[in-house]
Amino acid sequence: MTNVLLGRALARRFLFALGAAGLMLGGCGTPTVMYREANSGDAQKLEDGQAIFRLRTSNLTLSPPAPADSKTPPPSSVDVCPAGTSDPRTCLKTVGVKASAKSVKETRYLVVPADSIPFTKTKLGVSTVDGDDTLMKSVTVSYNDNIKQAISGAAATATALYPLLGPVGAVIGIGAALTLAPSGGGAKGAPPPSTAAERVALLLCKTDQQELEGRPKSDLEVQSLSLTLPVVLTVAADESGCWHFLPQNADPSDAEAKATAGKVGNGWFYQLVYGTAPEDAQAPDAYFKPNGAANSGARHDFPYSPCQEATLNIAWWRDLGVDPSKQKIMVKSYPVQIARPDLIQVRALPKAGSITLGSVCGASVSYTAYTGATPKDDVDALIKAATDLKTAQDNYKKGKK
Repeated sequence: MTNVLLGRALARRFLFALGAAGLMLGGCGTPTVMYREANSGDAQKLEDGQAIFRLRTSNLTLSPPAPADSKTPPPSSVDVCPAGTSDPRTCLKTVGVKASAKSVKETRYLVVPADSIPFTKTKLGVSTVDGDDTLMKSVTVSYNDNIKQAISGAAATATALYPLLGPVGAVIGIGAALTLAPSGGGAKGAPPPSTAAERVALLLCKTDQQELEGRPKSDLEVQSLSLTLPVVLTVAADESGCWHFLPQNADPSDAEAKATAGKVGNGWFYQLVYGTAPEDAQAPDAYFKPNGAANSGARHDFPYSPCQEATLNIAWWRDLGVDPSKQKIMVKSYPVQIARPDLIQVRALPKAGSITLGSVCGASVSYTAYTGATPKDDVDALIKAATDLKTAQDNYKKGKK
């Protein structure tokens, strides 16, 4: 009699343990994935539902004004500061700035479904930007909650075996129904700068200071205001506030080419100043490698590069190199919105639907009808399974009398 009671108790506990495990391992009915840094061999071993992606930064394109006649095709390049121009800021009055998406090349990430088989199934489908198969355009999510099916299947097997084998048969039946799978700055102590070029050198970002290394500061002194557009600026990860050399057009005007021969840069510089950091943003390593871990662990969301309001400042070297104690630095400023390359935000993965990445930054979620089981369905299935097993126990007990 004692063995029978123990067998009944064990069967019930096994069934409830199954339900609890399903609800916990299944993420309480939510899609579950895991992220880690991708290695060189991952691209050749991608399985269905997995993807490799990069976070975003932005390109900022400075373009000359469009021709007044809309039927006239724009020239491939224009010197917006032709000979005779005396004020650098007048060159930029009609210059436009446009942001576009660009992937952060330093790190690739791998995303894989992290389901608790047989309880749940998460599947991802991705589309990417033309020309860059790691720059995500959208992520489609489909999710199946199989907890109800697993509980019902285990209960049905246990109930069927109970009349034949009693409590021991119920435990065998439950077990048989499951298959678990597992800014710039100068050198300290240096004498104060005495020329405009020396003051400019102190304002440069570290990467730009390297371009000037070993060269006299006078190599920054370009005499011609010539500036050939378009040029493309790539937002750096963590250098907000310092100054960069403005890139030179691949086909500069004759005046610009002559003026910059033997010089470092073309005399123009730009600075990006971030506004308030996006709400709830975090550093990528804190998300992808929490506390130095090899991967993110189980996640129920998707990371993306947030939108950052910023100010793009452009200055001619003479204006940038003024003595700030005597004169204000004169710049041309443009408000811009970029993808912040050194931060991420997250969006919850929908059970059915997609996450669409913005053309420049940010992300939105769209939902489609989810027709699978819900956590309530799982709990109802567990209650029904317990009731059916209790009925089988009672019938077995009656048959033994």
